[in-house]
Parts: sequence; C-alpha cells; structure tokens
Amino acid sequence: MLLSTVNCSIGNKKKHYTLTGLKKLFYKREDLSTYDKYALKTIKNEALQEEIEDFTKYYKISPKRVHEVLLSL
Repeated sequence: MLLSTVNCSIGNKKKHYTLTGLKKLFYKREDLSTYDKYALKTIKNEALQEEIEDFTKYYKISPKRVHEVLLSL
C-alpha cells in the first residue's frame, strides 16, 4: 500500500501521513514542505507502479495529475 511505503521511510512517527494527507499532496497549490517533497520522492523512487495505480484508481486521482506532480520534482 502506498501509504505504508511512504510512512516506512519517514522515521519520525509524528510526521507520518494520513490517507487524506497523502491524497492532498497531489492537489497542493502552495509550496511543498520538506516532508511533502520527501514523500513524493519516496513515491517516485520506491513505490511499485502497481501501488501508485491502485491508489489513483481507488481514490479517483487522475493518473495524469500524479505523473505531472512526480515529474515536477
């Protein structure tokens, strides 16, 4: 699961993402925080393509949007 992949790479449990927080990362308009950038880089580099596809389908996030956000890093 994508949430587990992201949270396992963040040592500080207080900084772990919720599902809502993870979904919002793909629609954020303001500047990304250091943790947001780290989470997105983790998704880009460590997550399986299947995890990303399942997440986007289940939460109805445009795959195009996810692709654009990950490329912007």
